[in-house]
Amino acid sequence: MTPSPSSSSSSSSSSSSSSSSSPSDRPTRGWLLALALWFVAGTVAASFELLPRLPDRALPLVIWLPVLAAVAAFVLSPSFRAGLATLNVRAVVLAHGIRAIVGAAFVVQAARGVLPDAFGRPVGWGDIAAGAAALVVGTVARLDRPRGRRVYYAWNIFAFLDILMAFVSAQRLVFFVRDPRMAAVLGHLPFSFVPLLLVPFVLASHLWLFARLRGGTAPPKPALADRRVTG
Repeated sequence: MTPSPSSSSSSSSSSSSSSSSSPSDRPTRGWLLALALWFVAGTVAASFELLPRLPDRALPLVIWLPVLAAVAAFVLSPSFRAGLATLNVRAVVLAHGIRAIVGAAFVVQAARGVLPDAFGRPVGWGDIAAGAAALVVGTVARLDRPRGRRVYYAWNIFAFLDILMAFVSAQRLVFFVRDPRMAAVLGHLPFSFVPLLLVPFVLASHLWLFARLRGGTAPPKPALADRRVTG
């Protein structure tokens, strides 16, 4: 018994689509592997408190190199953009709620004199506001409504300016004021996770949210692997 032409054509098209989809998945897997390696490297460096062993000028590089790498991948790699398009905007915003915990810790450390007041209080309260607002926006605001999108956009602007202010304040105290308390706190657990992992994630996610909110929040629909020809 010989297979019908339609069954053979459908099987060949499905096999060709599966074979053609695997190469396109390789860049996405590559970016995911790079992201996993960055996370592992940051976790190891934070856990073993390696940041104080680096020169002070390496701190901005530690923070911004992963962000610039993510921006370059977003611009140059369609597969990377497609992978990010599947992320849930609400979940990413809710993840910023951890900033409220970090901000509260900064305020406490400033009150104890462990962190400089010029950093701990303004940055801490700013992070508390950004993190608490993230929990409210991610829970209440609806992305499928124009008002909800404006609320997300307003929060993203406010929280992005907050993290930029924190970065500038930290650099001023490290490079110009030369306050040793900054390195003593941010270079050791548990705060060593902040410059190595948390701040790069916050900066990169804010930039991604700007692009996502401007271009729409619905992920792209996957192309049909098999189209039936009728007639």
